[in-house]
Amino acid sequence: MIHLLESVESTNELALSKPGAAHGETWIADAQTAGRGRRVVGGERRSWFSPSGSNIYMSVLLRPHAAASEVAGVTLAVGAHVCGALWKASGLDGLWLKWPNDVWVGERKVAGVLSEARTGVAGVEAVVVGIGINVNLLANQIPEDLAEIVTSLRIETEAPLDRLSLAFSVRHAILAGAAEYFGGGWDAVRDDVVRWDRSDGRSVEVEVDGQWRRGIARGIEHDGGLAIEVGGERIVVTSGEVRFRG
Repeated sequence: MIHLLESVESTNELALSKPGAAHGETWIADAQTAGRGRRVVGGERRSWFSPSGSNIYMSVLLRPHAAASEVAGVTLAVGAHVCGALWKASGLDGLWLKWPNDVWVGERKVAGVLSEARTGVAGVEAVVVGIGINVNLLANQIPEDLAEIVTSLRIETEAPLDRLSLAFSVRHAILAGAAEYFGGGWDAVRDDVVRWDRSDGRSVEVEVDGQWRRGIARGIEHDGGLAIEVGGERIVVTSGEVRFRG
């Protein structure tokens, strides 16, 4: 079932509040008033810029048979499939999967994925994959403080896209990516993830022992971690914050 909504606080929050919802049930909103991003700043999750009438805000409910430790990997698996769906819709060659949960065009963000799980006494009860995609957002609609890091499909292609048609395609991509990952683990999705990775050679900042240090990204590893050279040492980051410097 697909629910089309005019405005909600957060599609992820709404999906997580539906304990009786079935696998694949989806909520698509025209606007969000309290959309959540992945980053946590000052103890609070950073908001996602969510104006009405321009973008896609969607959450898909999954009912996987998986351990809690396996849930995080679905974000990259889904992200790779979303890259493919956006490429088919837009033809943009500059699309790439930015570790761990964003889709960029060149040096600007066009979409973000946020996966959240609900657990109970029996383990993982549900996983919600939420995505925000900047579709028909115009340059003059982007706040000044985000102008250098945010773009949209319309800005990049110079043409509007059918949001509803794209939302259905992206929903299919989310379900396909999740099915591959939860069905076969990293062996099933690693080629798709690596295909859309463009991180190798990029300057990054990574938090090591409580301090931010400069390094060079060396690509997404086969287990989903990001390899980084820091001070002559190669480390693999599996969680936390990494800042790409362009």
